Amino acid sequence: MNWNTIWKNKSFFVSQNPTNNIIYFYKHHLSKLKKSTKILDCGCGNGRNYKFLTEHGFDVYGTDTSHQVISNNKKKFKKYKKKFKSGDIRALEFKENFFDVIISEASLYYQGIENIKKTIEKFHYLLKPGGIIRVYTKSINDNFFKTFDKRKSIEYKVKKNHWEKGLTLSFLTLKDVKKFFKQFKELKIGIEEFNYIDKNKKHSFYIITAKK
Repeated sequence: MNWNTIWKNKSFFVSQNPTNNIIYFYKHHLSKLKKSTKILDCGCGNGRNYKFLTEHGFDVYGTDTSHQVISNNKKKFKKYKKKFKSGDIRALEFKENFFDVIISEASLYYQGIENIKKTIEKFHYLLKPGGIIRVYTKSINDNFFKTFDKRKSIEYKVKKNHWEKGLTLSFLTLKDVKKFFKQFKELKIGIEEFNYIDKNKKHSFYIITAKK
């Protein structure tokens, strides 16, 4: 399974509304910023957060590794079609210190640990001094697929009959989160954990906020 196939087949439900994380990020961090603020929505998916942020007047760029979903977004958001780019953010060409804000919502963990480190380094490169980043990514406490050894970060390839089958997910320890984001300042790490139907199989996410 790959992301082009997942988006083409509509393999999982995705709301058209912004995520709670981005709503609260806006309320507490973005609402006082000027409307010309440049925001990178990395791993923008179907544009649910992109739409919310543009409606609040920000200059938003959307990137995703799936050319299928980027093509969809260019049709959906015709006014902003030049603001969408498909590809791995590590390979896309943006100038250093280009963005005031970077968000990475439930996308960073869909790769190996070394690539996560490299992606975070690219985020630091792209973010302006004083800029703010918000990342929502999997915690080692997650046990939806299995219970992991919590002493180290884990890469896990999904084998179960699930829409993520075949994808590699990385689950990070708190120690590694602090290590990977050490070049940032004012690091704050929250957590969100849930499962609406089975308390024994929880989804666990770090909510990371930091400045350059």
